[in-house]
Amino acid sequence: MAKAKERTKAAIVKRLSEVRIVEIACKSVGISRSTYYRWLQEDKTFSIYCEDAIRLGTDTISDLAESQIVSKIKAGDFRAAVYWLEHHSRDYKPRSKYPAEEVDHFKEMSDEEFELISRSVEALRKARDDTKKV
Repeated sequence: MAKAKERTKAAIVKRLSEVRIVEIACKSVGISRSTYYRWLQEDKTFSIYCEDAIRLGTDTISDLAESQIVSKIKAGDFRAAVYWLEHHSRDYKPRSKYPAEEVDHFKEMSDEEFELISRSVEALRKARDDTKKV
């Protein structure tokens, strides 16, 4: 019984590395998704193997998609060429109508940068208030 379960787990990992979709992997080896998720909770090693397999499956599908785009470009498909350039060349990336959107919102701000911005904003407020008084 335990050997059959281990073979099923190995088959799921293999299938996930091919398609990355849990539902398809479970159906192809004959188990329910609830069984799959229960096994993930019970078996940390299986969980790690599944995560790796899903990553590999994603890479496989991405490679396939990329090869399709390249094939279309080679065949003269203008839209495929535009798509490729917009996603792979800095010179062709669509520009935002609002330049502020192009700022990296995830960049950590140092304490010095934060202090400088705070003082600048405060100075602008003071200048605005002084202008209103006149």
